[in-house]
Amino acid sequence: MKRTFISIFLVVAFVFSAACIPISATDNYSDIVGHWAEAAIREWGDNGIITTFSDGFHPDEAITYGDWLNIYLKFFPGNGKPTDYVYANTVLTREAAIVVLANSFKYSSADATSTFKDNDSISAWAVESVAAMQNAGIVLGDDGYLNPKEALTRAEFIAMLDRCIVLYCASGTFSTDVDGNVIITKTGVTLHDMVIDGDLFITADNSDDAITL
Repeated sequence: MKRTFISIFLVVAFVFSAACIPISATDNYSDIVGHWAEAAIREWGDNGIITTFSDGFHPDEAITYGDWLNIYLKFFPGNGKPTDYVYANTVLTREAAIVVLANSFKYSSADATSTFKDNDSISAWAVESVAAMQNAGIVLGDDGYLNPKEALTRAEFIAMLDRCIVLYCASGTFSTDVDGNVIITKTGVTLHDMVIDGDLFITADNSDDAITL
């Protein structure tokens, strides 16, 4: 990751309709009350990035590839639906979920190694991503184990996403330094005199005209 210093201000002014939409009247978070991931789930729900089923969020059910793609397209609507959307109902294993997040938000470290007790169970294609995400403090494991082949729950995925990026999804001026990635999905956001120790993502269709330094 790179270190970005916002020396004076950065103003984002673009038309963006996919993210930051209000929660619809049909959204139902009744099944997350008291859940360990309630705060993160509510934050991402309040910002319109995630939605619920008619009877709740189902936090302890396995997350699918389609669930992730719906979130991804809220961040990057210009990318369009990928050709492999046919796999939307495929359940994401823990290692697969780590890889899609690492690839999407540029977490990589060829020299890093993970320290999970079950490192030998991690697929070769996931080793680098797991190491990078553990070293960044995003992947925590369970009692020293990753359990890479087990399904990841919807709550666990949102918790990882919450540790992965800081979301600016409301107009305003912000000046607190960020140790990690930042994504801006709203018009009228100003980042003033701050350091981002990570990558800055701006989901704008006309980003060249939308940013003023």
